[in-house]
Amino acid sequence: MTLSMRGARRRLHCPSELDLIGEADGREIGNVQIAGEPVAICCDAVTDSLYVAIGSPGVIQVIDVGHMAVSGTVVTEAGAKTTALDALRRVLYVFKPNTCSVAAFRVRNNGT
Repeated sequence: MTLSMRGARRRLHCPSELDLIGEADGREIGNVQIAGEPVAICCDAVTDSLYVAIGSPGVIQVIDVGHMAVSGTVVTEAGAKTTALDALRRVLYVFKPNTCSVAAFRVRNNGT
């Protein structure tokens, strides 16, 4: 996956950790352990954050890309993976398949 954040192009490699790789030189910029295998990633260029959906155990982890750290974890439900970020209203929507519902989370300007 290629990201453009704050003018820099970066690549992500995602087994059970996120590895951020500089696209120009292929060097690892940083990595961070996450709760499991990601199934979807939503990029917030305003806050330099990633919202990583992890279907098992059923969480969204907020990654501060500048510090390569988990800045928050929100419990959703097992299997939840489809996300949408309304950058204007600062709301992250998570579609929950087991309950056929949608959760909406207010996103602060610092990404959490």
